[in-house]
Amino acid sequence: MDEPKVKPATHTDTFNVNFLDESGKDIASVNNESVSLNYLPTDAVTGDPLIGLTDSLKQTDANGKLVTSREIEGYTLAAKDPLTVDGPVVDGNTTTYNYTYHYTKNITGGNTNTGTNTSGIAGTSRTATMPTTDSSSSAASQATTTKAPVQRKAVYAVKKIGLYSQPTFTKQNRTRWFTKQTRPNRPTFTVIGYARSKAVNLRYKVRTADGTTGYITTRSAYVTNAYYQHKPAQVKVISAKGLNAYGNVALNVQKLRHYKRGSVLKIKAIKTHGLTTRLVLTNGRYITGNKTFVIAK
Repeated sequence: MDEPKVKPATHTDTFNVNFLDESGKDIASVNNESVSLNYLPTDAVTGDPLIGLTDSLKQTDANGKLVTSREIEGYTLAAKDPLTVDGPVVDGNTTTYNYTYHYTKNITGGNTNTGTNTSGIAGTSRTATMPTTDSSSSAASQATTTKAPVQRKAVYAVKKIGLYSQPTFTKQNRTRWFTKQTRPNRPTFTVIGYARSKAVNLRYKVRTADGTTGYITTRSAYVTNAYYQHKPAQVKVISAKGLNAYGNVALNVQKLRHYKRGSVLKIKAIKTHGLTTRLVLTNGRYITGNKTFVIAK
């Protein structure tokens, strides 16, 4: 008898486009966009994978870097790093790409300079006033204030955590659980801000891989940087599908080589690219610094 045929799992590629102001907040006058493409691993994927999204996303400059032609009234595209790309982020059969456009609000008349650094470019810090009272305090009004860096970055969960609609965590405002996963499958979040609970506990305001926003804990025992921040001497490829090496830091030119799972690679430098980091191999090629793809040896 013939063996029963197993239907192959459908793979999903999700493309999210976000428009943020200099403080890292969504611009209210423009809608963020998202499209998901479903296909079988055996399918020949042809055509434009970003079909259905704004045409501005597909425009590139002379160096092949994506630029935007989207004009937003009252805003100007940031002069430095106007577009950052986070991805691909692989979670099971889903691959997610996050494209974020950064704008600055136009200043109209008067001296509005308060001396505060309001740079919202991904990978840099702005300054916010945050309470620093011990977390055991039950009243935010008792808190003193200090300057705390607010930095957009990618983090992932190393233990089971909840996503909440409010910075004060309760069962009623918990929107979902993220269960503990093996390293290659850990859920990744983009930090877009900070908040305090009623008990003055610090929270990350995050955007998930599917575009949902909410609050998670900042405790390092539960969440940590999803990308290496310091150069490891060498790394081992742990992604089931391996990874590719490229000739540029953006990882958007033709791949130069594919490394299978288990490959050990020597690292000579680390480079920052938007919310991410790249590891530079001894041959000068670039690979992702995403901890779900590689582990330091």
